[in-house]
Amino acid sequence: MLFGALWFYLDYQSPKYSGEIVLQELEEKAEVVFDEYGIPHIYAQNQRDAYFTLGYVQVQERLFQMELYRRLVQGRASEIFGSSLISTDKYFLTLGLNELAKEAAEKHYYQNRNAEYHAATYSYLEGINAFIAEDRLPVEFQLIGFKPEPFAVEDMYGSLYLTALGFSFAQNEDLLLNFINTDLGPEYLVDFSEDFIPNLDKKQAYVNQLMTEQLEHSMNEMGLPLWEGSNAWVLSGRKTKSGKAILSNDTHVGFSQPAIWYEAYLEYPGYEFYGHFLPTVPFGIIGHNDHLAWGLTIFPFDNMDYVQLESIGNPASYIYFQDTVDFEFVDYEIVVKDGENERFTLKTSKLGPVINHIEPLIDSLYTSDITLNWSIYHLENTSVQALYKMNQAQNMHDFKEAISLIDIVGLNVMYADAKNNIAWWGCGKIPRRDSLSQSFKFLNSADGKDKQMGFLSFDENPKVENPMSGFIATANNNPVLSGGSFVPGNYLPSDRIDLITNALIEKDDWDLDACRALQLDHQSMVKRDLAYFISTQLIDLPKQGLYREVADKLSKWDGNYNLHGVEPAIFSRLYFNIAQQAMADELGPALFSKACKTYLLKKTLPSLIKNGTSPWWLKKGSEESSTRAQVLTIAFMMTVDELNSELGPKVKDWKWSKVHTLTHEHPMGSRKPLDKSYNVGPYPVAGGNQVLNKMEYALTGDVIHQVTSGPALRILIDFENVGGGLNISPTGQSGNFRSPHYKDQAEMFVNGEYRGMLMDRKAIIAGEHQVLNLLPR
Repeated sequence: MLFGALWFYLDYQSPKYSGEIVLQELEEKAEVVFDEYGIPHIYAQNQRDAYFTLGYVQVQERLFQMELYRRLVQGRASEIFGSSLISTDKYFLTLGLNELAKEAAEKHYYQNRNAEYHAATYSYLEGINAFIAEDRLPVEFQLIGFKPEPFAVEDMYGSLYLTALGFSFAQNEDLLLNFINTDLGPEYLVDFSEDFIPNLDKKQAYVNQLMTEQLEHSMNEMGLPLWEGSNAWVLSGRKTKSGKAILSNDTHVGFSQPAIWYEAYLEYPGYEFYGHFLPTVPFGIIGHNDHLAWGLTIFPFDNMDYVQLESIGNPASYIYFQDTVDFEFVDYEIVVKDGENERFTLKTSKLGPVINHIEPLIDSLYTSDITLNWSIYHLENTSVQALYKMNQAQNMHDFKEAISLIDIVGLNVMYADAKNNIAWWGCGKIPRRDSLSQSFKFLNSADGKDKQMGFLSFDENPKVENPMSGFIATANNNPVLSGGSFVPGNYLPSDRIDLITNALIEKDDWDLDACRALQLDHQSMVKRDLAYFISTQLIDLPKQGLYREVADKLSKWDGNYNLHGVEPAIFSRLYFNIAQQAMADELGPALFSKACKTYLLKKTLPSLIKNGTSPWWLKKGSEESSTRAQVLTIAFMMTVDELNSELGPKVKDWKWSKVHTLTHEHPMGSRKPLDKSYNVGPYPVAGGNQVLNKMEYALTGDVIHQVTSGPALRILIDFENVGGGLNISPTGQSGNFRSPHYKDQAEMFVNGEYRGMLMDRKAIIAGEHQVLNLLPR
């Protein structure tokens, strides 16, 4: 009887994919056809019912995810998870995302009640709240012991601000660079020189690093993903087999369960749209219709400054250029589950919040107040208007007008349409600066030359429209590499953009199969060449043992990170051991560990390995000199000995599939035995660092290379047949572990398979499907 009651409860709180549900908020009947992967195709008689239905079906799959986003933004995680999240709440209360969200909601909705995007937004939120009112809550709410409050407009803005935050706090490497410059000497920076900003102070670098680490810690504590990059390209008809434009996009995000994107198709009289939606946002961030399509990559321009506030000796005031200004103080009470509530006072300036208290080390570094001057504190946030207009656009002119409204986040928008137009626009409000170095050093609130100079207009942002080459590609690279103008930013290594560009140049008959092969490509020419070079530098390898056999394999490696190859496992461990042998003695254990998690070390090692005169090859504190060849040989022999011990004495058993694995972790899956129900994986997975099939892992000496981020979708659209577009999710559409669509795409994803993004009703009905009818009362 107990088992039966439990089964009934779990079945009751599972998503509903068929039958009828009567809802008083509907005006007319809405039909939802779920395809075989649980993707809803919504057919409504009007816009209001379409967006109400979208909110209703999305929340039944993703309510817990939506709630975690909201709790993080509001600084209320401790209220449901306890005292371990107090520092996270203080961090987000300091950043002020919830206050920004409230201000945006007040300005764009509550004080302006007739905008065209309002009806869709309110209907979407009504759909969410109608489901919550039914009390069919996922079991997570029962396990934690709380019920969600109704969602409001500010929660939509909060979700967008949280996304903007993840885009703005790019991987920060200043601390590492400043230690090298100051403590080791500029000669150690030869291999880092293109990334180094010489005017940065070491204390300032610590602040940058601590803010980034706190964001990563907070998101990890909540089991939510951070954005880490993306690939995208568009091809005009002159480069394709069909003679029609093609769009390819795979967004790179930290893996989590559920994945970040929710897919849905909406149709009502005069409108159809296939979109990819964020939690609590009614308009697709990525999408397409019969006329046009777009994808995204991060445009990581620098939109944050740290400002040292000039004191006048009064802790309640500071100098703001020529004026004396009082700080504002806001008191919060952080509610703590099963503990005492904690009071918290936030100190803010005209530029932004004072951040000294976020990390004790900041207070120990500075006696003056340090404030975060983030562009979004000074912008209107017209991103909702932009998204609505993007979703409604039917041609290039209207779409371009829509994206000009994107302000709080840096995006490379990649565009293709049925008329064979292709384009790339760098979107977001880019701070106008008088020099490159100004974007990377601390400013002073009393110094006139450090005053905010405003923002570039949309027309001044980097862009390319209908180039003669017939293609455009972006991969979080310096915009110059995509044909645009330079903007200071935190750009990623050029490995991926070089691979894409070189591939696209070679062919004029691209189709979806060829684009799919390129998305899934896991060959690194850089690593191939390095492996061969290293093999030529090895000296005096013993004849006994496995050393010469392994060296031979290394010299012949083609750079492919395939599952059954042994070379990726050899090279990956060797890469770490080279870094450790060359750099750990100078950096020390703590800083070397940080370096292993950065892109800086990954993109520096190739030039370091090729530089035989680098001081990194010398052993610090040792009277004996060492050469590159000696260090490489020691690292190589260590690698062989370690893999022999860990994976066995037969080199053929050292397969990449044994060490490179992917697990999608749910926020509830960190506790046993819930991990068995909530987490998805582990799966052996092909790919690796900075290949196109980017399955990112930290440089490590551990046996298992746990993949932390990679493609959160893989979109392919050929305008010869828009309804035949392809995609895949890392796990599945649902965040409810009782749903058959919780992980029904997980094995397909790691196997490099795709499924359709269906838009034709007949095609959907012809396949496996279920129908849910929502009826008005």
